Amino acid sequence: MSYSDKQFIVIGAGELQIPLIKAAKNLGLRVIATDQNPEAVGFEFSDDFIIANTMDAQESLEKVQEYVSLKGDIHGVATAGTDASYTVATIAHHFDLPGHHPNAALNASDKALMRKAFENAGVPIPLYKKITNLEEALSFFEELDHVCVVKPTRNMGARGVSLVKSVEELTAAITLAQENNRDFPEILIEEYIDAHELSIDALINDGIITITGIGDRIIEYSPYFVETGHILPSSLNNEWLERAIFTFRDGIKALRLSHGAAKADLKISKDKTWVIEIAARLSGGFMSSHTFPFATGIPLHEYMVKTALGEKIPELTPTKNFTSIERAIILPPGKVISMSIPDNILEQEYISHFSIKAQVGDIVYYPKNNLDKQGNIIATAPTRELALRAINKTLASIKIEVENTSDYTAIIQNSEKQARNLLKTVCIVCKACDGVWCRGQIPGVGGVGTGEAFIQAYNRFKQIKIMPNYIHENITVDTSIKMFDRQLSMPVLVAPIGGGKINYNNAITELDLQRAFIKGAKHAGTIAFTPDPADPDLFPHVAQAILENFGHSVIICKPRKDLDFIKLRYQLAVEAGALGFGTDIDGIGLKTFSNLGQETTPKTTSELKELSQTYDLPFIIKGVLSVSDALKAVEAGATHIIVSSHGGRIGDSFPLPIDMLPHIKKAIGDKAIILVDGAIRSGSDVIKAISLGADAVLIGRPVATHAVGGGYEAITAYLNNIKKQIYSQMLLLGVSSIKELQERKDIIFDPQNPNL
Repeated sequence: MSYSDKQFIVIGAGELQIPLIKAAKNLGLRVIATDQNPEAVGFEFSDDFIIANTMDAQESLEKVQEYVSLKGDIHGVATAGTDASYTVATIAHHFDLPGHHPNAALNASDKALMRKAFENAGVPIPLYKKITNLEEALSFFEELDHVCVVKPTRNMGARGVSLVKSVEELTAAITLAQENNRDFPEILIEEYIDAHELSIDALINDGIITITGIGDRIIEYSPYFVETGHILPSSLNNEWLERAIFTFRDGIKALRLSHGAAKADLKISKDKTWVIEIAARLSGGFMSSHTFPFATGIPLHEYMVKTALGEKIPELTPTKNFTSIERAIILPPGKVISMSIPDNILEQEYISHFSIKAQVGDIVYYPKNNLDKQGNIIATAPTRELALRAINKTLASIKIEVENTSDYTAIIQNSEKQARNLLKTVCIVCKACDGVWCRGQIPGVGGVGTGEAFIQAYNRFKQIKIMPNYIHENITVDTSIKMFDRQLSMPVLVAPIGGGKINYNNAITELDLQRAFIKGAKHAGTIAFTPDPADPDLFPHVAQAILENFGHSVIICKPRKDLDFIKLRYQLAVEAGALGFGTDIDGIGLKTFSNLGQETTPKTTSELKELSQTYDLPFIIKGVLSVSDALKAVEAGATHIIVSSHGGRIGDSFPLPIDMLPHIKKAIGDKAIILVDGAIRSGSDVIKAISLGADAVLIGRPVATHAVGGGYEAITAYLNNIKKQIYSQMLLLGVSSIKELQERKDIIFDPQNPNL
């Protein structure tokens, strides 16, 4: 069919509309793009343009009418990645063009009308209520057991949407939703569904629905709902996906969408599926425009154009079967002071798209909606794991330095206050975190038995002193190290801690706990280790947190009796992109495991060697406290060992990690990288550990406290504060690098060992 004599309207001329504009032009159509922004990037690719508010259907119609009167008829109209479906339907209806009826498009644009239509048709949705003020919301908030979602009825991109867990948060959430509701008085309060989320696209041709793509959505930055990426195809099994499609089709019919596109966000569990929303358009966020075509070879936007022209679309047959992953680039808050991006980034293996909006000098913030992102990257590969690895590797090659302008002290103090309130009798958030108040509290945060192992570890660090060296030349201090194939901002990593429910008063979910650890560490320029929680059903949450954070973590599993069970956990973590894997050799007596009937056993050198050969990645053995175990760990293939007493939670009469560190370093030399933990609480403690033989240290309990009290933001503030302390100490000592610090044994004065 010839299209050279036809004109096509694309509503919206932003980045996500460019593929639709190009698809229409490639067919030979004359393309007119509309946008309220005279500088819209899509105008460069269109044949002509109209300046009009895409969300104002009447204004857009009038402007198109003017255009038609001057330059001839239009033959189709569509959009992608915008919420202008009512505008599209209004124009199509006026000119008698193929498209959804305006009433149906309105149902798919107004979330209150949408839910009413679903409710009338029996389509499963969260419990909800329309409100205009706090008084109307309070009683329903009680019904929802003090957890809900508040959102505008008229907006997209998660703008104005937030999770609420208290009356104070409810007030702020209502204000935020109303500010983002485009002058409509009613907003929604609805049940929060904690389940896997899917995004589904479809084309509808005279009522015939063709599913075009199903992807797993990644949603982060609570209390907001920011889509930080998606993976296509979905990892869910066919039974779940078929159930999701069935529910999606019912939702399309309930809204009476009949000709055009439809896009759904759904939640799904093993027992039920819920429709969160269905829009009368193709999805934004790069799914319809990039990841679906990249993964399948199907030119979806071309078929969208043909659908809008009234053509029957053929069966969509993939020409390839790849995995395509889109991830947002989100920087820690502050001022961007430098950027280094490889010139050949799109030539790197499996990278199919890269864009960056942030520029040097920009002030960036944590995101509150889907528009608050600094860039995007997409990888397309034959397997999911290859695509994940490609994204993670490429992002590691991008160097963007952000000068943090946050008030660390205020963030840390507020986090401690909140944690004290939430943890209650489990932990009173002592200023010293010395193990005295919580001694013997297991489950909980204390040391085992008398708690002396925890208490003595803390006191031992205070006994060791640093010899100052004030008289020296002015130096440039660099606190960074290279570890796990990443350049880290400091020799401080986050220890693996689990048990939000068991150990932390159920004040935080396991998923949110691990999210806070990994993201907080990542935004401070370092890495968090992740745990193997006692409850075996919680491990998928750990893997999910690793996946969400570009694999920026190392998994440490407990020495469970069944090696295959451990390997399965390694598999889940590595498939999520983990940078390394390992085991706690001392985790054979943990009370939290025995309480749940989870059997752990000692491991032989040969068993550890078998585990070390599971993947060609760094292998870590944690819990080493003797020279003998250190030598066996190296023999078993450990690339890294962690000198640790498990925070004093295994035994109260074992030697202290900091005391054993010099002996272990002397015994194994450079045969493995050495980390140490155990009551490290300051930059000075880090300096002492590095000088005594460690390559880096782990900090646990204080970081966990901040995970509960302030989430990833508080963890980032805490770690950055530690980094500032390290920098100050190195400057006072006249030490310019961590490598130099490792060689300077003269800076340590230990009253217990004056000849050290």
